[in-house]
Amino acid sequence: MNAEAAPNILRRKASAGRKELELRVMTPMKAFRLALETAVSEGMTVPVGATGGSRGVAEPEEVLEALSDDGLIALLADSEGHYGALWLDFAALSAIVEAQTIGRISAKAPDMRGATATDAAIIAPLLDDFLAKFGAHLASEEEGYWAAGYLFVGRLPDRRALGLVMAGMPHQLFQVPLDLGLGTRLGKICLALPVYEPPEPRAPAPAEPEGQLLGPILCERLMDMPTGIDAVLCRLEVPLGKFSRLRVGDILQVPQDALRRTRMKVFGGVPIAKGQLGQLNEQRAVRLVLQDERYQSEAELS
Repeated sequence: MNAEAAPNILRRKASAGRKELELRVMTPMKAFRLALETAVSEGMTVPVGATGGSRGVAEPEEVLEALSDDGLIALLADSEGHYGALWLDFAALSAIVEAQTIGRISAKAPDMRGATATDAAIIAPLLDDFLAKFGAHLASEEEGYWAAGYLFVGRLPDRRALGLVMAGMPHQLFQVPLDLGLGTRLGKICLALPVYEPPEPRAPAPAEPEGQLLGPILCERLMDMPTGIDAVLCRLEVPLGKFSRLRVGDILQVPQDALRRTRMKVFGGVPIAKGQLGQLNEQRAVRLVLQDERYQSEAELS
């Protein structure tokens, strides 16, 4: 290898390194297109292409101006109470509904109409899959916090209804043209998600001391949990015909020793003790006897 060839090899290696670095960077627009195309390819038999488009920060008024009342305005929400919106124009909506129902997109576009609850129900799984993939693609990116966790929660009748639920904060606005069915129909999709301050990183939970199964917080919560104990006097077998004729005031014969053989049960039938029904300080009471013989003498002493 001569000295003159070495710099060229180094440049090629450096260039290859830059290309590899570029491939690893996931931009929001790239994540948008990749998530949409993957969700469509997995959920539909008709190809959908997302080419071109724009992405930028827009105020709520600008978001509303980018949409129209035709097609589907989908309300999105995450677990933190943030609301976003996804809009499909009527051409895209009708094409996806046709692909989902009859397996193809008709050459003739249907007459213009408003989106229905049926349209929303048909397209909801596809939207949820797209949103999940979009958030996952940006999960490791610095600004991916605003893209994660959104789900389709309902159909809005018009832009005015969307304006009422939008927070007064900037939104990431994606506007992307769609090629549905290899040119059979052309449509448009818009996605608007609010931009807010990144959440504070959560502090790791303190480690439990070795050998300690339950932490103090968990113990307190368990001790505060309500539970119910049923006192079962006895079991009676009654013919179905007689049982169906029982009315308020009818009398069932209970064995005389039922008061001394009361069984205490929890969680819908798990026995924990035997007991004797009686009175204490003019109130109904049960004297408990633990079922486990290992604790029998202890229980009697206490």
